Amino acid sequence: MDKINVEDIQASSRKYPGIVFDQERKAGNQVLSVNGLTKHLHGEPLFQNLSFEVNTGDKIAFLAK
Repeated sequence: MDKINVEDIQASSRKYPGIVFDQERKAGNQVLSVNGLTKHLHGEPLFQNLSFEVNTGDKIAFLAK
């Protein structure tokens, strides 16, 4: 990431740009399972004991402030 120069990146002409990953085989029903995940930042807890599952067809959004 440190080597990326934002000025060198051309703007997309697509209305909804995205990243597409071609997969060699279809994923199973359960794609990801997380149990008891905890994360601290500068000594402050961001979340504790987080558990979730991602299944085929689920949609995920990552939001940040």
